[in-house]
Amino acid sequence: MRTLLLVGALTTVLAAGACSRAKDSGAHEGRSQEQATLPARPNLAVKNVAEKFPDGVWSVEGILRKAHDLANQDLTVRGYVLQADLCKPDQPCSLVPSVTLVDDLAAAKRRLVVVGSDHTQDLSTLMPRSLQTLNGKVAMWSPDGRMINMDGLLVLNPPAPPPAAVAPATDAKAAPAKK
Repeated sequence: MRTLLLVGALTTVLAAGACSRAKDSGAHEGRSQEQATLPARPNLAVKNVAEKFPDGVWSVEGILRKAHDLANQDLTVRGYVLQADLCKPDQPCSLVPSVTLVDDLAAAKRRLVVVGSDHTQDLSTLMPRSLQTLNGKVAMWSPDGRMINMDGLLVLNPPAPPPAAVAPATDAKAAPAKK
């Protein structure tokens, strides 16, 4: 008899639950469906940047993609100067003078750090927001070892020495050669 009462009670509870669900689902059918106005989906595709420009000069993205393969090779890169971290003249300085190149100033994603061949090389001519074409070697650390970047950095070639002063020509007749 207890079993019969227990089965009857469970059946009643389940039937009541099913009826209440049917009433709730009917209540939603009468409502109007509101549509949300959302902005257009943004384009998240990464813009492809060529490794090299048509004239054979490397892009920042191209160098950073292949930095390990290009290590210690002379090459030319073109990019915009995003920032310049330089020491003030005639003042002590603890940072490594450098500039940062990017392919696009508006969307600066990949950044190439450029350092001089020694700490005295003048980088002040590389003004921020200017387009530069630079020659150097790809390395993983600066020549003095104080800056390390495993993505790669560009060490500029040493500046060309100033032209030697032309020595005055000596007259061959004026000074006889000693034997």
